[in-house]
Amino acid sequence: MDVAGDKPVLRGSLNSRVLDFDDLGSLFRGGKPSTQTAGLLPDTQLHTERLRQMDGDVTYTADSVRSQDFPLRGFVTHIHLENGVLDLNPLSFGFSQGKLSGSMKIDARKDVAVTSVDARVTDIKMENFVKGTEKPISGTAEARAVLTGRGNSVHQVAASVSGTATAVIPSGHFRKSLAEWLGIDVLNALSLTFTGDSSDTGLRCAVAHFGAKNGVLTSEQFVFDTDPVLVRGSGSVDLGQETMNLRLQGEPKHFQIFRLRAPITVSGPLEHPAIGIDAGPAAVQGAIGLGLGAVNPLAAILAFVDLGLAKNADCTSLMTTAKAQGTPVKPATTTPKGALAKGKS
Repeated sequence: MDVAGDKPVLRGSLNSRVLDFDDLGSLFRGGKPSTQTAGLLPDTQLHTERLRQMDGDVTYTADSVRSQDFPLRGFVTHIHLENGVLDLNPLSFGFSQGKLSGSMKIDARKDVAVTSVDARVTDIKMENFVKGTEKPISGTAEARAVLTGRGNSVHQVAASVSGTATAVIPSGHFRKSLAEWLGIDVLNALSLTFTGDSSDTGLRCAVAHFGAKNGVLTSEQFVFDTDPVLVRGSGSVDLGQETMNLRLQGEPKHFQIFRLRAPITVSGPLEHPAIGIDAGPAAVQGAIGLGLGAVNPLAAILAFVDLGLAKNADCTSLMTTAKAQGTPVKPATTTPKGALAKGKS
């Protein structure tokens, strides 16, 4: 610690055997009480003015991380602080499988700080983030987010954030009954559900790309392709209000006798979103069925028949685009035919 100049300068390296994840916030926490009574993103004011009171260059590592919410392992970062600008590069969290890495810069030269994040997720196993013994989805996720926001709390930064975020699953498995429900294949989905069929189907690929502006992430591409159903999505996530409004439309790839053309909705608070069905298109479909039924009772069935003409998504092209956007995409792994055992995830 050099205190000879106008302000202290700290240099060195530090290693912890164990880091309690909750303690990271204590570096800046304090000051004004939280104005947010509930939600995922804390609104506690951070003492960003402290970043102008000293300079430093420190390497920090933690051999293990204690966290109740995330399966974290190690933590590594290089901290460079100069003239009110804090640069954490690299910033790396190790999971039980996979890694979150990148950099974060907090520019606190003015009263309202500007935070920039460039984060990459690599080799994250989706099943490790699904609670319970039943794992409806499996596969390796890769993601990239480049975001910038203003504010002196996590919530304020999120509510003003702009940039892009992309996540992909090059291949994997998905619960077959859920795939049929996404396509609103009523007869097949009910059959699989009531018989307790927990077999999997192939997840060919999944891509979600969002553009962020003023705290609102808007879907620019959302494709979830399973063997029986191609799902396309749209909608937005409002980080300021901590709400989402997403719409998923399944398109079957096989002939269906009774299919409702009703998109699935995921809306409400981020902490506890509600899953529902947009009944509008289904009502129109039912009205068409009634009209045909007035001519011929058997013709009423035609309104609910789907020929299953949806094609497989061009996963190769989708992965190429995601990689060009900076997502650390790796080649998809193939599963031998017949390797999906019934009752296993």
